[in-house]
Amino acid sequence: MARAFVTEPSFVFADEPTGNLDEQTADEIADLMFSCCKVNQTGLIVVTHNQALSNRADYCYTMSKGKIYLKDNTLISMAGVAV
Repeated sequence: MARAFVTEPSFVFADEPTGNLDEQTADEIADLMFSCCKVNQTGLIVVTHNQALSNRADYCYTMSKGKIYLKDNTLISMAGVAV
């Protein structure tokens, strides 16, 4: 059976989902997001400045001065060109 686009997404995109929340509420929202995505086998893509939130991800990328790095600082892209 095909998955519906709105009620059963393949991916959830979240841009600073906890940015304006107090620490306790931010932790609760993060727990809920990660848990729901795991239960529903949905990918979760989060853009954040929150280091604690990014540490929860299976994969983490950083962007600096037009370059994209893996969590271990391995350069993987420069100005849109894979390296």
